[in-house]
Amino acid sequence: MASRHVDVNERRLRPVYDALDSMNNKQAIQLADKILKKQKDLHCAKALKGLALLRSGKNAESEALMAEVMEAKPADDPTLQAMTICFREMQKPEMIPHVYEMALKQNPQSEELYSHLFMAYVRIGDYKKQQQAAMNLYKQFSKNPYYFWAVMSIMMQGLMAADEKLGKTMFFPLAERMVVKFINENKVDAEAEVRLYLMILEKLELYDKALDVLRKSNLAVKLISYMDEKEEKEACYLMKLCRWHEANLTFKKLILKSPDQWSYYQLYFTSAFSLVKEEWKPVDESEEIPDHTLEHIYKFIASLIESEQPKEKRACRGPFLAQLELGKLCKQQCIYSDSRLNSNSMVDLLVEYFKRFGDKSCCFSDLSPYLHLNLEEQSERRKFIEVLKSTLPSVCDEDSDSSQIKLMHRRLTIEQFSRHLGFHCSLSSDEKIALSKEYMKQHKDGLVYGKDLLPTELQYSDGFAQLAVHLMLDVNDEKGSSEMNWHLLIMLESALKASPSNHHLKLLLMRVYCSMGAFGPCLVLFDGLEIKHIEQDILGYTVTRYVEALGHFEAASSMYLNTLKFFYGNQKSTPEHIIAAYKYGSFEKIPEFIELKKRLDCSLHFASVNYENMVLDAFLKANSLADAQSHFTESNLLDKCTVAKDWMMDLRDNRDLRILETWDLPERQLTKDQELRCMEQEVLWLRLRLLVLRGLALAVSLVPKPPQNMQAMNNGTAEPVFPLEQVITELTEVLREIDKHPGTREKLPLLGPPCSRLARFIDGHHGTVMVAMLRVCHEAHHLHYGAQDSNAKDHWNNIQENLEEVSRILKDSTAKCSAMLTIGSEGKTMFNGYVLEPLVLLVESYCCIVLLAAVSCRFLQKLAGSKKAKKKKPVPAQTNEETGPFKAFLSTLQSNISSLHASLVEVNVAQLSDDLLELNLVELDNETKSSIVSEIWEKLQTSYKQSVKEISELLHHKVKFAKSLQI
Repeated sequence: MASRHVDVNERRLRPVYDALDSMNNKQAIQLADKILKKQKDLHCAKALKGLALLRSGKNAESEALMAEVMEAKPADDPTLQAMTICFREMQKPEMIPHVYEMALKQNPQSEELYSHLFMAYVRIGDYKKQQQAAMNLYKQFSKNPYYFWAVMSIMMQGLMAADEKLGKTMFFPLAERMVVKFINENKVDAEAEVRLYLMILEKLELYDKALDVLRKSNLAVKLISYMDEKEEKEACYLMKLCRWHEANLTFKKLILKSPDQWSYYQLYFTSAFSLVKEEWKPVDESEEIPDHTLEHIYKFIASLIESEQPKEKRACRGPFLAQLELGKLCKQQCIYSDSRLNSNSMVDLLVEYFKRFGDKSCCFSDLSPYLHLNLEEQSERRKFIEVLKSTLPSVCDEDSDSSQIKLMHRRLTIEQFSRHLGFHCSLSSDEKIALSKEYMKQHKDGLVYGKDLLPTELQYSDGFAQLAVHLMLDVNDEKGSSEMNWHLLIMLESALKASPSNHHLKLLLMRVYCSMGAFGPCLVLFDGLEIKHIEQDILGYTVTRYVEALGHFEAASSMYLNTLKFFYGNQKSTPEHIIAAYKYGSFEKIPEFIELKKRLDCSLHFASVNYENMVLDAFLKANSLADAQSHFTESNLLDKCTVAKDWMMDLRDNRDLRILETWDLPERQLTKDQELRCMEQEVLWLRLRLLVLRGLALAVSLVPKPPQNMQAMNNGTAEPVFPLEQVITELTEVLREIDKHPGTREKLPLLGPPCSRLARFIDGHHGTVMVAMLRVCHEAHHLHYGAQDSNAKDHWNNIQENLEEVSRILKDSTAKCSAMLTIGSEGKTMFNGYVLEPLVLLVESYCCIVLLAAVSCRFLQKLAGSKKAKKKKPVPAQTNEETGPFKAFLSTLQSNISSLHASLVEVNVAQLSDDLLELNLVELDNETKSSIVSEIWEKLQTSYKQSVKEISELLHHKVKFAKSLQI
């Protein structure tokens, strides 16, 4: 009967599950209510209703219902599972262990409940309780996996301990003893258990013991998942022990098995050169001799090359690259004992490598580390390029497409080397333009060989188009202008039409569009990149840097939310991956998952997007003081912006700042120091945004409360607090730091990351405006709570000085932006996209100023009101004089913001005539060229219109807000 009862409940609940699965939460709530009317004590129905309420956004009702279910202490599996899901989605995983602890008290012999309890502790990272739960499981059910769950839990306590010594002296030795006990009892029976033992020995740095496990015990036979794993581990342990001769012999064997595995060569050379330096000599002539001299190393590499020589089509690159690496190491370490290893022969080796592998796309990346070491003089470089060109056949022996494609790849590789060796730097602007045109011709000629390629495949000649674009970027850089941008757009758009999946072209195109102030086309291009999961953190900055800065506020909100969804999703999903790793015995992956979670939780991009989203929300929603109070309170903004100072010290920059492919000279590429300064710039911008947000939230929170609180304060029962002073101090300090930072105005490589917004922010005096308005607010706050203070005059003077500074900056900035909205040529005008970044910064400043002015008005209104209320004491004559500057400022503010809004409304995003394009760098027929130009202009026009529309709408709300202010 009990079984039948369970079946009935399951049948009744099935529609609720189906409704939840189809995201029909309203229906799920209705169905659950129907069931609960008939069966009030069906806890699973309550838990499912709680889940549906949560997904409907009714958090308070969901929490109340879940608390009710918790009080009932259910123990059936469906209810427990529903509660687990609900608490997970509430982001309260700490409640899940309590659920299973209660259930276990009712059913202490349940293996399943114990297992769920262990996983619940895993989810919250409580390693001590994990260990206890796992040992309880093992004691009751005597299964090996449970025992090793406990061992891994001890390992995690050591790995996550604040003191590293604690791990090495207590936790890791304890874990080792537990595994040794099992080994002695001959109970180890799974590969995962052996791996865990080796992992423990590695953490204890007991590499001798680990070697014995691999060589002398019967445990090594269980390592079967990966080919050559035993030999790899053995060689790595020997390297750790500095047993170079044994390591060298082991890596030689591995190389002979896998001659294209580059990591083997690197470790082989490390061991071999260590033997050379130590002048190692064999003790026993009968033993196998490692490569302990340069001659031995050379002979080994030569033998590998000899074995590859007969293979013409599928030869391994490893031995040939190893030959170059050997020469490089000899030169770096100043070891020469053979005339065959001099610099001249190295150039010959480079040429030989090109002859063999020059038609492969990897040839440039293979040889680039060796070029500058062996080609120091310009004459040597020129000769090298000439030799490479001489290897090309004047007439292709075969006329097949495949041979033509290979020849084209060789030519492309030579051009890449030419740029990398600096030959493009010496060209004049006209020569660069001519060469760019030649590259575009070669790109077009090469398209015939890729006409049968799928749209998802890259065209063979795409590299020529990239080189052409790089040359035109050089021209822009030399002239300090953007006159080549239109030609860049035509080149890139035409190349992308032929190769729609080329991410290099898309990234370049996005950069050019953004440099012209047009973000609209980037949305489609970015979606076309189809970035997934972790790529959001690595590449997301390429669009989030520009979307809000160029006035696409709606797209910015959507993009920020999607990005945040990934990061919050990771916080939920990573514990599930860790649980799966325990279940399947992938113990070595557990620390990796935890490290990944930490990297993403501390991601600089995550923090930046999070605060940019909050700032944008504040600007869009604070259209009156009441709106601001409601939004800031509802979103708990003040608490979110009050973070510990050392929080930013833990931030990690996971961005790939070298995503744009480059063949520039090494000195023209992004350096490690520049990468570090880029991160520091982003952290400074983040600090700035956080302080601006905190200043606004704090100012709004200080708006006078109901009269009874003020009365109590005035009666002396409470002392007023003036917290804005600290924010002002911190903001001033950050602005000073930004101005002095070497990266603020540093010119980054053309194909490096986008520059920070800090330089424009500082140059536009937006920080000065923000500090001045916060000071006004601070002084008004003082006056409000100390109207009869002897320093009142000083407060009024400070207000006047700061307001005058803000008025002056606003007037200049508004006039400058208004004048830059359009550009003209021979009576034709068009919208100037380059004005958008400074314009958006100015609009952001207006958002802050109007809100802080509203707060200040409220302080001063209450002050004036309290004076007028006292009929016996007339209002002092100087009150009007004191408030006069503020009234004048309000008038100036309203006038300036209205003027800027009117200029934007009147601006005409005009058509661009074809005669502005005098230079034709792409050989296209007139119809195709006209079509591409029309498409480009349509994209630019649409983007500019969207930016102007959204900025105008935001300003419209701020104009209304400003006009409502009065004292």
